[in-house]
Amino acid sequence: MASQIGYVYSANRLAERPFSSILHTSFNEKSSPRLWEQMLKTKREVWGRCYWTGAGIDRLARKFGESSTSAPPIQDQGDITLELPKMISPDTHSLVYLSADADEELEVLKENEIYIIGGIVDKNRHKVNFHYLLSEQ
Repeated sequence: MASQIGYVYSANRLAERPFSSILHTSFNEKSSPRLWEQMLKTKREVWGRCYWTGAGIDRLARKFGESSTSAPPIQDQGDITLELPKMISPDTHSLVYLSADADEELEVLKENEIYIIGGIVDKNRHKVNFHYLLSEQ
């Protein structure tokens, strides 16, 4: 997963029209110790336009006045506060949850919308599990 996060950063950095910021939520040592350890080696703290918080997506939804039932149920870790980049405000921005199961296609990106992308999935992990299930039958 660390390499996929690195790819997101790199693709945004090299994009002709990059996103102004990428906020990584639920990023803390307790929720994912292996990812935390891998990311410590990447010097992520100097990645431009990338922000990291231990707070979960539920806290982001509450900050923007969204119903916590509309957000994916991710637990916040204790009293971690959500610090947003200075240019993002609940007064001027709205949340848009992206899903592969959606009936509508996203055709236009808007400056005042924050796009929520669910957790990145490690494809290799699923291949191993799928192979394991096949060998059990």
